Amino acid sequence: MRCDGGAHTGRMSPSTTPPHHRAALQLARIFTAGALVAGIALVASDRPAEAAGFAVTTTADGGAGSLRDAIDQANANPGPDTITVPAGTYTITIAGATEDDNATGDFDVVGELTINGAGAGTTIIDADGLDRAFDLHTGPVVLAGMTITNGDVGADAGGNIQVRWYVDLTLQDSIVSHGQALQGAGIVGAEGELTVIRSEVTDNVATSIFGNGSLGSAISKSGDGKSNLIITDSLIADNNAVGGTAAVAISGNASITNTTITGNSAYTRTVLVEGHGAYSISVSLVHVT
Repeated sequence: MRCDGGAHTGRMSPSTTPPHHRAALQLARIFTAGALVAGIALVASDRPAEAAGFAVTTTADGGAGSLRDAIDQANANPGPDTITVPAGTYTITIAGATEDDNATGDFDVVGELTINGAGAGTTIIDADGLDRAFDLHTGPVVLAGMTITNGDVGADAGGNIQVRWYVDLTLQDSIVSHGQALQGAGIVGAEGELTVIRSEVTDNVATSIFGNGSLGSAISKSGDGKSNLIITDSLIADNNAVGGTAAVAISGNASITNTTITGNSAYTRTVLVEGHGAYSISVSLVHVT
């Protein structure tokens, strides 16, 4: 150590610091820098995923710019995403109705997603009888400004749209038409909330099979006390439950307001409300024809 003016500084000068002390100081600096880098990385990794937007640029089913490709990208991003679909007819052409990875058949959605069309009269999602149009595995999902049509799943459920357990769907300013299924030929859902706003569910057919009648030609919503169906300012018309029951089948909570349900065919009933077991459900119809 060195004394300046008779005062003891208590500090070693670099030139007189022993080698083993210098090595220790260098190691301390390295560990400190490493800890700072690790801290920065940790902070970055803890940031919430950012919302992403994707624009569809082709009506082809598959490939860059397609609706299927945009859904693939949205599925891979954990944040809420939005897909913009311009006017055009988007026909499913890749056959394969039994897989759930969005590779073939219906469009499989996994995650929080909004798909905005240019309007029900101009943006058409056509399943072309190969499968349903949309299979919603997780959500919430918003489908807005489009026509969803020509889905066919035979004796399965959800002719045009299948909403899986505990998934919320909002259908807004859209048309769901010409779907075929044993149950929920237009839309089928279970636990979770299905909201239909300013939309039409029309001309769907629930076809019976031997020993099993059809149910809910337009909408079938199960899930008992954990299920909510909300329909507002909408039209449910010209759906047919061949040899079966109801245009709208509900076994959960429901609120239907300012809506017309007309011209539907079924062996029995237009709207079926059915509670199961110990579950308590609440259903209201206000200004409904």
